[in-house]
Amino acid sequence: MAERYTINMITPDTKDWTCKVQVVDKSRPRDNKDKTTKYQVLILQDKEENQVQATIYSTDITYFEKEFAPFKTYLVSVAHVKVPPLGYENSLNKFI
Repeated sequence: MAERYTINMITPDTKDWTCKVQVVDKSRPRDNKDKTTKYQVLILQDKEENQVQATIYSTDITYFEKEFAPFKTYLVSVAHVKVPPLGYENSLNKFI
């Protein structure tokens, strides 16, 4: 079983983790600038009120359509975590 972490403890190098989060915002699916890929942005918050932006792409949007409902709580495990490109970082957290 994966160890339970808070958002601030998770980095791209963290292995075998689980984080309990609440969805505090969920955008509508959008097209990227080139109109080649759809994406949807979620804001997730842990019990310590740390927040992070999560992005769902392409066919995963319909796959997770009924999941990640606003204000519901979920256990997220070993999702792909990466550092955003320079200039795209936001005040929520430095990892997406």
